[in-house]
Order: sequence, then C-alpha cells, then structure tokens
Amino acid sequence: GTIGAYLDVAWTIQVLRGVGLAAIIAAVAPLWARFFDAPGAADVIRLAALVPLLRAFVNPAVVYLRKEVDFRREVLWRLSGVTAGLVVAIPAALAWRNVWALVSSVVAAQAVETACSYLIEPYRPRLRPDPAQMRELFRLGRWFFWANVVSFVGLQLDSLGVGKILGATALGFYQMAHQLAFLPASQLGTHVQGVIFPAFSKLAAEVDLRRALFRTLTLVASAVIPVAFFMTLFADPVVVLVLSQKWRPIAPVVKALAWAGAAAALTKVTGPLLQAAGRPELQVRASVQETLVLAVLLYPLTRVFGISGAALAVLIASLWLLAVQGVLVARLFGPIGRDVLRVMKAGLLCSSPFLVAAPLVPLSAPRSLWVLAAASLTAYLGILATVIRSQVRRQPTLPSAVRT
Repeated sequence: GTIGAYLDVAWTIQVLRGVGLAAIIAAVAPLWARFFDAPGAADVIRLAALVPLLRAFVNPAVVYLRKEVDFRREVLWRLSGVTAGLVVAIPAALAWRNVWALVSSVVAAQAVETACSYLIEPYRPRLRPDPAQMRELFRLGRWFFWANVVSFVGLQLDSLGVGKILGATALGFYQMAHQLAFLPASQLGTHVQGVIFPAFSKLAAEVDLRRALFRTLTLVASAVIPVAFFMTLFADPVVVLVLSQKWRPIAPVVKALAWAGAAAALTKVTGPLLQAAGRPELQVRASVQETLVLAVLLYPLTRVFGISGAALAVLIASLWLLAVQGVLVARLFGPIGRDVLRVMKAGLLCSSPFLVAAPLVPLSAPRSLWVLAAASLTAYLGILATVIRSQVRRQPTLPSAVRT
C-alpha cells in the first residue's frame, strides 16, 4: 500500500532525528545542570537522553495499529512499556530513593515498548535514505513537525520556569503535582488523538466531520470534566493516599492543574480535526499562541504565588488554546454555540455526583470523606457508562468511518 512504500524512509528519518536529539541532550547536560544550579543532574540528564534514542527505533509499522483502529493490540503494546516501568520503578525507588529510580524506570519503559513494537508488528524496517521520498515526507509532514516542536516547548516551559525561579525543591513538588493532576486526562487525550486523526481523515463531508468532532468531544468531556471536579473536591486525601502527608502542600496546585489537564484533553480532539480538514497550520498557530500566553504569565504569577502561580499560568494558557480552537472550528463549520452547550451539558451531567457531594466535603471527617469520594466516584462511572452507550447508539459516526 501507499504507507508501506514509505515505512523504511520514515524509519530512517526517525532514527536520524532520535540519534541527533539524544546527542544534543547529552551535550547540553552540563549547561542544563548549571541552569538549575544542580551539578549532579548532568549524569541524570545523560541517562534520560536514552529515551529519545530508544524511541527512535520503534517499528514504524505500528502506524497500522492506529490506521486500522486496532485498540486491542495498541493497548497491549503501550501496556508493555507501562508494566516494565512499574517493575523497575518500585524496587529502584525502594533501593535508591532518588531521581535515578525515576529516570531508570522511564528508560526501561521505553526500551521494552520499543522491543515490543517488533513483536506486535512483523514488519522489519531497514535504513533507506531515499532523497526523493524524504523530501516528500518533509513536505507533507512539516506542519506536524512544527506542531510537535511547539508542543514540546509548551510542555517544558512551566517546569523550566519553576526550576529557574523557585529552585529544584519547588520544581520537584510542582512536577509531582503535574503528574498526579495531568495523568488521567492527558493519557485519555493522547490515545484519543492517535485514534481520531485517521478516523477524521476518512470523513470527507463537512457535516460528518462536524458531527464526529462534537460526538467525540462529548465523550471526552464526559470523562475529563468530572475527573477535574473530583480532584478539586478530594485533592487533599488523594495526595496523602498516593504520595504521603509531606506532599499535602501540593493539593491546591493539583486542583488548578486538573482543570488544565481537562482543557488539554479537549484540545487534543480538536487538533486532529484541523489537520484532517486540511488546515494543520491553524493548529500550529493556535499552539504558538498558547505557548506565548504561558511565557508571558509564567514569570509574574510564579514570582507572586509560587508553584500555584505556575499552575494558574498553565490553566489560563490551556483555556486560551481551547477558546482559539473553538473560534477556528466556528470559522470552518459555522456557529457552534449549541454544540458546545451540549458538550458542556454532558460533562456537567457526569459531574453531578461530585456537585452533589461538594457541600458535604467540608463537613466530613477524614474517614467519612473516603466513603463520600468512593460513592460519588461509583455514581460517576455509572452515569459515564450510560452516556457512552447513548452516544454510540445514536449514530456511530466515528466507528463507521474507520471501518470503511
């Protein structure tokens, strides 16, 4: 097929890019460590450089998993890395109790994920630097490349700012809050993004694209908005349970970042639509705006409010991107006010158990708080299952498009 003819060349570009990126990271490690005034970090950064190097050797044929929307095999492949990371992280954390445990687990996860990509797909790539095909791939993928560059800068900017302004200790607290708050929504958004771009690409009619977009947004909003409400209400006990009592000061940061994560998950739905509609440059420009907003707000808010200010800057930038994407979608498809209200209605409906529980949270003892959290979470999952079933039954636009 058409994709198969380009797999070797795509893999060659991927390997060259990964080797180059790993070399750059290793070379600038001492400068990076000096930037954060942490000389011992240079060796840790060099070890972390193995991650892009290992990722570069992933079997390019895994693209078929998303093209064919093969959820089972993609989940198995992704879980291989997650499992390996946990297997390494737990004993390493108990033995070393430092950052080496975290970095080692990430490297191990990527190594296993790369190896398993060759078990999940039988294709065996080889280095083939075909100049004509490389030029064509660069031409077709330039906006995807710049989108990844801007996304990378935006994702690292807040951590860079916190580390430089507040120091390594504050950065550690901030990154832990970021991981805890962003993990559920960002994982959902990333997997949805990978699946819906090929699905959107198969929908030629504008009306089908619009319907598929808002149906997908409804499902994602039904999942991530309630999670943000849950973290807002129960951040304190969740932080203590997952981490420990000493991490309790990050609870307010988790609350703000939970909403930023929900907004980010929704933007991961709209981005592929702009790409499928033949306007990938719009997504790049919107992401540049988000990064600029974050850059402008990060320093003053972090200086005044500490890591909570950094979280607030990230939240405002995420909401800005979501609003800009809404304007772009309206320009492509016309007025979207009613569609947006339906999406928000679904998100609030699934959030209703947490809205009901909200007045009871300040009145509850710690043990009662866990009962309240468990009850509201169970009710949320039941409502979410009902919403998903109703959305699929009404008109399975996206699956139909994928199967054709």
